[in-house]
Amino acid sequence: MNPTPTKPLTGAWRPRGSHSGGTVTGLALSPAFAGDKTVFASTMAGIYRSLDGGKTWRPANVGFTSPFAICVAISSNYAKDGIAFAGSRSGGLFQTFNGGDEWHPSEIWGGRESVQAIAVSPGFGADQTALLGSETAGVFRTTTGGKTWSASNFGLLELGVLALAFSPTFDRDETAFCVTTDGFYRTPNAGRAWRESGPELAGVSLQCVALSPTFADDGVVVVGSEDEGIYLSADGGRKFRQSNKGLDDVCVNAVALSPDFARDRTIVAGTNAGPYVSRNGGASWKRADGVSDAVLALAGGPAGLVLAGTANVGVVRSEDGGETWLPSSEGLAARLFVQMVVSPDFGKDKTLFTVTLDQGIAVSSDGGESWDSRGAGLDDQEVTSLVLSPDYAKDKTAFVATNRGVFRSVDACATWSRLASGADEAEGARAVSLSPAFDEDGMVFAVLGGQTEGPDTTSLVVSRDRGDTWETVAERFDRTEIVAIACSPEYATDRTVYAGTFREGAVDRKAEVVIWRSEDGGKSWVPLTSHHTPGRWLTITMPPTYARDRAVFVGVQGAVLRPMAGPMAAPRPGRRQLWFAERVGRPNTAVVSLVASSTYVKDGTLYAGTSDGVYVSRNGGLTWSALNDDLTNRAIVSLALSPNFAKDGVLFAASLGGAIWTLTESRAEAKA
Repeated sequence: MNPTPTKPLTGAWRPRGSHSGGTVTGLALSPAFAGDKTVFASTMAGIYRSLDGGKTWRPANVGFTSPFAICVAISSNYAKDGIAFAGSRSGGLFQTFNGGDEWHPSEIWGGRESVQAIAVSPGFGADQTALLGSETAGVFRTTTGGKTWSASNFGLLELGVLALAFSPTFDRDETAFCVTTDGFYRTPNAGRAWRESGPELAGVSLQCVALSPTFADDGVVVVGSEDEGIYLSADGGRKFRQSNKGLDDVCVNAVALSPDFARDRTIVAGTNAGPYVSRNGGASWKRADGVSDAVLALAGGPAGLVLAGTANVGVVRSEDGGETWLPSSEGLAARLFVQMVVSPDFGKDKTLFTVTLDQGIAVSSDGGESWDSRGAGLDDQEVTSLVLSPDYAKDKTAFVATNRGVFRSVDACATWSRLASGADEAEGARAVSLSPAFDEDGMVFAVLGGQTEGPDTTSLVVSRDRGDTWETVAERFDRTEIVAIACSPEYATDRTVYAGTFREGAVDRKAEVVIWRSEDGGKSWVPLTSHHTPGRWLTITMPPTYARDRAVFVGVQGAVLRPMAGPMAAPRPGRRQLWFAERVGRPNTAVVSLVASSTYVKDGTLYAGTSDGVYVSRNGGLTWSALNDDLTNRAIVSLALSPNFAKDGVLFAASLGGAIWTLTESRAEAKA
């Protein structure tokens, strides 16, 4: 293969079917909503933004590198400063200065805490004050508009923060409230010190808090609990009384008071059974119509508008103060999506498969336009990996890795049975892979184990009879976590398997991944190269030319690794083989999926699915260029080629949240 310059494609991506809905954890309306109609949503697929009052949505994830957004808040001066904050799970805090067009990570005392709550001062434009609630390190406060943050925990007895709220007249009273995992706190001095408040709340597992818009006059504070419903205060949060008349579900995840509360006395409570409404200041409650899914977030707007973020169906909308609700998630795809698989016989059966952590396996028989759930026997299990037999058209066989081990289906994923793979039900299976010659050799590899490091970390097992019996072929890999496994295209003859492992960083070492190779079906392994990286996601692909050139490509963080060719690069005693690392995309781009063109021998084409879209190389991985025209959600989690790619040129991509896209490659350009 002779390297040729990379040429960008002119084709555009096209969405396949509707994939709206999913988990919405937070909602925030612009303070200038009446004019700009802007709403932000934090979801399990990052940040979404609506510019029409929450009716339609588009991803707003540029620079937002953590997949799981937990909360979002908007500057009270948003019309002028364009500032919003978003908190993520294990990824820290992000801030935008241009209305969500681009996000930037914010350092909080040099760490990247899980951020569970954010509250912005009503006078943020003048006082530049905001509070952040972390999972384990308490409250942080900024008085510099988010440029710097300092711990603000004096008086807190527990540092797991669940909710925060400012007084509407914070500029005068400096009052704010904090819900932690052990109680309810009030500050009278802008967060410099906290004191427990509401003795009636002692021992109650609280989850949320909201204040009346006329708090200075009525002193109304509403808190929701995990299993004791609603508590109300009319004296500024000093004393509370329980108020659950008509509230059949007492797990309250969110509360919102009407902007016109002084007049209409309306409160909406989001519970695990859906929304409830009170028209009398919380004295009694009535279940609303149209939503039975758990409500995780609420945001109230003018003229009776209420938006609710749910656990499964995305955003729902009410325009009558919470009485009735309708879906409002067009363009918002926020499911816990992990994988897309294309049928080996796609040219005939048009079948695609998707895997989501929350809803298991879905199958489309019309190229992705419509979907049906599959998986009798996988109820209440977390599916993390799906593979199909290369001869799926005939044997209808598939395997999945779940939190209870490896399962097999022999009826096109309709029903599943658990295999005796040796997985402990408490640990389960991480991944599963098949030999390319599975129809002949019946080889199945599975990664088992739950610990990320130490004596009980992952191990590799293999079945040589299509999953009926299993044996351990490699244990512990120096007590590191196995994060990837891939068989050579010529496994039937060369018995070659590649694996990637990850070791967490420590005081005396950096986090790193190691690439391993076995040439005896997994019995013995040799480390090939290592790469320092904080990310544990790793993807491996080998082109059809592997038998000739031993080419292998590994996506790690923001680069694609490939072994250097020639005698000078060969491994020697005490030295590993030399590898190149070619940057893909921008500095914070993460490579999560790699595929080699079936025509690689002619065109040297590789495709990379990344956190910043799809990239293509037409010179064997030497250089990369973006391939993102009309790809509105560029956080890619899975990439695949049509089995007939040499003829139809179809590339499939699945973006974070579960949207499916296709691009038809110009075969003339690919061969150029």
